[in-house]
Amino acid sequence: MARAVLSPQTIDYDGLEATYTAAAADGHQFLNEGTGKDLILHVKNGDASDKTITIVTSKEVEGKYPVSDNAVVVTAGEERFIGGFTKDTYNQDGVDTVVGEKNYVFVNYSATTSVTIALLKTPQ
Repeated sequence: MARAVLSPQTIDYDGLEATYTAAAADGHQFLNEGTGKDLILHVKNGDASDKTITIVTSKEVEGKYPVSDNAVVVTAGEERFIGGFTKDTYNQDGVDTVVGEKNYVFVNYSATTSVTIALLKTPQ
């Protein structure tokens, strides 16, 4: 199956009442076109067990030493804000069947039970 596409919700001067979506078993991807530093992933873990959220990296040092993925533990019953996402570290080149060839950030979940997420974009 394919990753689910996650769209950013922009925070403005009137504030934002974010809409959350369930974590997808096959992971999520989101387009990272701006600086990448303006995007924040908000993860809520309503389960009784910890969950690991992995932001996949694409960067290599000197073209051969891969940078480790960013694995963030969201403790049971708690929340985490994760970001920003610099393009040279996190963007994955590839073809998405929905929108064509773009640069995306890939997000994986150790488990999805009671995990909800929202992608927030700060104003420029």
